[in-house]
Amino acid sequence: MDRPWTRGFAAPLLLAAVAAWALLARPETGIGTMGMAPAEYLVMWTGMTAAMMLAPLAWFAAGYTAAIRRDCGATLGHVARTISLACGYALVWLLAGLVALLLAVAVDQLATRWPAAVPWAGGAALLVAGGYQLSSVKARCLARCRSPLSFALAVARFRGLLRDARVGVLHGGWCVACCWNLMAALIAVGTMDLRWTIGLAVLILLERAWSRSGPLVRASGFALLVAGCLVPWLPALAPALHGMS
Repeated sequence: MDRPWTRGFAAPLLLAAVAAWALLARPETGIGTMGMAPAEYLVMWTGMTAAMMLAPLAWFAAGYTAAIRRDCGATLGHVARTISLACGYALVWLLAGLVALLLAVAVDQLATRWPAAVPWAGGAALLVAGGYQLSSVKARCLARCRSPLSFALAVARFRGLLRDARVGVLHGGWCVACCWNLMAALIAVGTMDLRWTIGLAVLILLERAWSRSGPLVRASGFALLVAGCLVPWLPALAPALHGMS
């Protein structure tokens, strides 16, 4: 008996996430672009995004691609449609990566001109991230992302060759709406800081996959607010902001 498509698709995503985490397991950390060229920074961003987002994506993709396979029957059309879905999703995060690059360049400029302001800017970014975490907008976005099957039904009206790419773009957009504040916080406190990366990755996974994660989301929002107040005074919270590696 063939293995269910849901299992066959989710497993490679989870393996890719593990591989991305292995690539991130480096001692270097820093703020801004960390001296990387734009292309190199985008490659790093892609690996970091894969490490943090592939596991939450797996449970959505498994259900949606199972529906694609049922629709296509015994043909191999589901392969092309799945690739189309993935390309749409990846496009959104690539655009988010370009925004992250601009933010990182801005951080570089701040560190060069006003280095004493860097910890305060990082603290402000954490305050913004915490505020968004507690907002009703965040709650609505999470409610949408936690219901992949209803989301798939809502986009069933799409037609044409790019219908699955449009689904990928829409779902990617909701993912960005859910997580942009946490990704921005990671850039602010020091890209490649594994403590923050792992902590935020676990938070993203739990708040997306756990239907009763409301208290966790609110608690994390308050924690970010507290961290934003303490970061300028406690270098151990975000060593990169204080010029420590």
